[in-house]
Amino acid sequence: GEVVLESAPKPGEVSAPPVLVAPITGVVHSIHVSPGDAVYEGEGMLVLEAMKMETILKAPRAGVVTRVLVSPGDQVRTEQVLVEMEAVD
Repeated sequence: GEVVLESAPKPGEVSAPPVLVAPITGVVHSIHVSPGDAVYEGEGMLVLEAMKMETILKAPRAGVVTRVLVSPGDQVRTEQVLVEMEAVD
């Protein structure tokens, strides 16, 4: 059998979801975006601290921030949605 780990997006499909999720469990150190902010793909949006190391979380795609669901000091878990965005193509 063949195992497909990731398939190419179909026409009209978005390649990355318009949300920022925590890749690891940690504490929100700082937030660099607010609702209404336009961000480009790869822009630093938030800093997460885990085990004394800071990780800059970057926008998965270009878009406009619609909601920031966390505050500095919040404990977050892996795969938790931190920021919701509206995709801009």
